[in-house]
Amino acid sequence: MPLYTDMIMDNFEDYANHHEDDGVIKLQNMPEDASMEQWGAKLQEIADEFICAPRYFLMCWLASYCLDKDLLDDETYTREFPAFTYQREGGRKKFEFQPVSKEHAQNLEEDERDQYIDILSEIAASHSGDKKAEWRGVFRTAFLWHKKKKKLISKEDGFKIAHGLDMSYTLTDFFLTRVLENDGFDFTKSADVIHAYCCFRSKCYQDFLELEALYAEAAKDVAQGTIEEKPEHFTEGMLPGDEEGAGRNQDNSLFGLVEKWKSENIEIVDAEKHLDNVDLKFIAWMKEKAPFLDLPGKTACEIFKRLTAFVYADPEERQQKLEIQRENGQNASDDDWDDAESLEEDVWDNVEGNIVSDLKGVYSEGSLWKLNQVVGEAFVKEIQKCLNELSGKLYKNHPERLARYLSVDANGEVNITVITSRLPLLLSGKANVTKADMLFMLWVAYTLYQRETGEPEALSDRVWSFMELANDVLEKAFLPAFYIPHILERSFLISLCMNGLESENEDIFYFGESPYEIYAAMCQFSVSVTKA
Repeated sequence: MPLYTDMIMDNFEDYANHHEDDGVIKLQNMPEDASMEQWGAKLQEIADEFICAPRYFLMCWLASYCLDKDLLDDETYTREFPAFTYQREGGRKKFEFQPVSKEHAQNLEEDERDQYIDILSEIAASHSGDKKAEWRGVFRTAFLWHKKKKKLISKEDGFKIAHGLDMSYTLTDFFLTRVLENDGFDFTKSADVIHAYCCFRSKCYQDFLELEALYAEAAKDVAQGTIEEKPEHFTEGMLPGDEEGAGRNQDNSLFGLVEKWKSENIEIVDAEKHLDNVDLKFIAWMKEKAPFLDLPGKTACEIFKRLTAFVYADPEERQQKLEIQRENGQNASDDDWDDAESLEEDVWDNVEGNIVSDLKGVYSEGSLWKLNQVVGEAFVKEIQKCLNELSGKLYKNHPERLARYLSVDANGEVNITVITSRLPLLLSGKANVTKADMLFMLWVAYTLYQRETGEPEALSDRVWSFMELANDVLEKAFLPAFYIPHILERSFLISLCMNGLESENEDIFYFGESPYEIYAAMCQFSVSVTKA
């Protein structure tokens, strides 16, 4: 949630700014001499907070619904609400709820939990025209009703809840970003485009299923294209557009087109299936796009390849190309900085030469960094060799384990996902590049750059520059947003900050002091390994 996110960000920033001041600020509230076992326990604590995110969000949603507040408004920024009551329309009984806070969500009593599940199921059933019993299952999962079998809600669960509660597209995106660590709206996928359309038109989950079936029938004979044939900027063209401003400028975004279709006329086509002629125009529009839907994202693939090419190059080649890149003016300019005002001015005096503008130039459109090598076994071994050097040869006998990242598994446990076997698929466009894949390769490129140039020197600059790059690369690749409370994002930042930790505990620096070595050690102390 925003205030919680800001608190985590503030801790990283304050620690980075004051880490040399005798430990005045503790990194993530951990003692200076914390062992790696203690850091492993800290990661599980973060995972426990994350698995509670759907419950907390839905408690906030019901509070804002009953108090007639906008959950995305500045007024509700703290995501804390006073005690409130729910009363059925025309009913006399009032259902009372305690004040909502993150701490209360994590310690919710069973009676109040069950009351939330019952009321939310009732609201969803009312919007959808279903029986309340049909909704209890998904809300029980979200509220961790099954104590012995806690599990994260799936992406489809998230969409079902969003449609059941008639969330707007913007609120649905906000919800999914917080409750899914490595997923969210993906506009390379036909189903997600249909979900966005349903959010915009306040359609229920059953309406989504009807439209999905209608699209499948319409597109069944359409020849599937290839990622090589996929038009440039295709995914960008599938983005739904501005929900609030849709139709004002008569733009060609999905929401703009829907407003145009609605203005022409709305006629019911099938009352039983809740279909109107706007739905049919939408399906016809989708059919036009069908040859290149449900293919891996081409932009994300190209960006991932450029970052991998940077990692694959030898140090001398990297520096030579960076110099050429600067001379050719292919780095980010001052105009490209979305958050320039939030960064200290003197840090960015030489924008053309710092890590952010250099790496933005690496993955930018028209980049010098091309992956011309055959992506086979020999190529993957070279990448493994590079990662093994970065890790201090932690896995010299098992280098295939080093292309990996920390996340939370479906049961809420800290997990390591190894992506070595997927690299050829990701680089050839045969598999979708996920948010985690992209952040991992960006982080490898970032740590390589830092090791070879010594820049940025100040710890605070390292933290801010990585966050700027992470936000930017995910946006450019049309991937879910960077969200610091997740283990995926937070573990990378922790490794950068531990690089400046003034600790005498040998357990922390047993594997070395570079961010990559520290991250490898963090993975070493995690619970399980899953090969993707």
